[in-house]
Amino acid sequence: MTQLDVRVHGGDTRCIVAPRGELDMSTVERLEDVLLPLVVDGTPAVVIVDLRAVTFMDSSGLRCLLTCRERLLRQRRRLAIVRGPEAVQRVFEITATEDLFETVDRPSQATGPVH
Repeated sequence: MTQLDVRVHGGDTRCIVAPRGELDMSTVERLEDVLLPLVVDGTPAVVIVDLRAVTFMDSSGLRCLLTCRERLLRQRRRLAIVRGPEAVQRVFEITATEDLFETVDRPSQATGPVH
C-alpha cells in the first residue's frame, strides 16, 4: 500500500498544502480531504499545492487538482502549484494541462493578486 502524508500551513490569505509520498488512486482521498474544506470554506484567497515531495502522481491526482482549480476559479480564488519532480511534472506535460495551472518553483512565488 502506498503512503501519502499531507501537511497544511497558512491562514486567510494563503494556504500551503504539502503532500509527501505517492499521489495515486489509493491515496488521492487524503489530499481531497484536505483540499475540500479549503475550497468550501471560502478562505484562503490562494491555495498553494506544493508537489516537491510527491514521488509519483497518476491521473487521479491530476483530476483532484483540476477539480480544485475549477472550484476556486468560480469563487474568484486561485490555485498555484509548486513544481514537483520530473516524474510528477511529466503527468502535466503528457496530458497537456500544464498551462492550466499557475506553476511556481517555491511557495513564496505565488503571491500575486487574485484574478
